[in-house]
Amino acid sequence: MGVDEVANPKDWNKEIERYRKETEKDPKDADAWYNTGVALIQSVGAKIQGGDLDAECKEKVPKAESALKRAIELFPQHGRAHVLLGQLYRYIKRYDESIKYAKVGLELPPGSQDWFAAAETVASCYMLKEDMPHSIEYLEIIKEQFPDDPMTIFKRACCYWQVEKLDEAEEEFAHLVEVNPSHPNAQSCLDQVRQKKADKAGGAVSKKEDKKADATPKKVQDAQAKGQALGKKLSEDIQKVMASNMAPEKKSAEVTRLQKEFNDDLQKLMNG
Repeated sequence: MGVDEVANPKDWNKEIERYRKETEKDPKDADAWYNTGVALIQSVGAKIQGGDLDAECKEKVPKAESALKRAIELFPQHGRAHVLLGQLYRYIKRYDESIKYAKVGLELPPGSQDWFAAAETVASCYMLKEDMPHSIEYLEIIKEQFPDDPMTIFKRACCYWQVEKLDEAEEEFAHLVEVNPSHPNAQSCLDQVRQKKADKAGGAVSKKEDKKADATPKKVQDAQAKGQALGKKLSEDIQKVMASNMAPEKKSAEVTRLQKEFNDDLQKLMNG
């Protein structure tokens, strides 16, 4: 059971107490410690994912961390405990530790949901560390098992966009449009990548044309540079949102807002 999994006991605090008693009854039961960690995290899961580390979170998160580490100490091959601890560290922005523990979860059966949670956690932490090459590496591993997962397709496309691999970014955004036509951002991102490719292709001018370009009024050159900077910032901002711990619907709304802001700024620049 991961941080993002929706389980359904009516009162997680009762579950915490139940599993605590199990650990007292058998202190060497790794699963009891794991379940304690699950219950502690689930009891504040929405707050952790929303970045709202209030007093309750600050009390329960260290206890969850301790319980999961105890489970791993008792049973070093406890893959799910490693994955959950990796997810927990991701949400409290301890990215290096998150990567360390989540990578162990990649030893779980490929294609399983726990394996996916581990790989996605590693990829997202690298994104948050702005290490796009490593993020792409793990997003491509995910692709082998989950080729049509919309979330990871979008992240892969954004990473390729960021590192200027526009052919790959176009391919991923086009795939996302195909598998999820109602995705709120896929088509607009695809259009922007294609426009950027067209702009770059148009920039490959001959020496003769280059001399003409040198004669372009400085005002136009400045506008072009500012437009490119706006596009780069949009790409970076979208990647940060997609790698964050926001709820999916909030991610979608924030990306839509960023794109509207970009379009408004670009329009102002063109009207300049």
